[in-house]
Amino acid sequence: MLGEHLLFSADLRARRLIRSVLWSVLALVMALGGLGFIGASLWTWFASLWGSAAASLVVGLIFLAVALFGVLMASFTRSMLPPPRRAVGIDDLAQAFLAAAEVGRTARRK
Repeated sequence: MLGEHLLFSADLRARRLIRSVLWSVLALVMALGGLGFIGASLWTWFASLWGSAAASLVVGLIFLAVALFGVLMASFTRSMLPPPRRAVGIDDLAQAFLAAAEVGRTARRK
């Protein structure tokens, strides 16, 4: 519910910035998971458990593919942002989250 308020109550620029950050977080988590599965598959490969190593390698590659998709979506979402009037920083993201939370609070009161 809070995520819904964050994405639908802020202005267009803030929504796209939030979406871009969420895609980046997804890409990071999936990349780390993919690398973990690949590391596990290499470890089991060295331990001579061929079947589970191949399955773990495939799962790791799927994680990395989803991570690549997340990176592409984050960059695509960022490219859709209108040109900034000034440099966009972490303060702008914090302001967007605070504004969306305030709108969510007032909506719950009504």
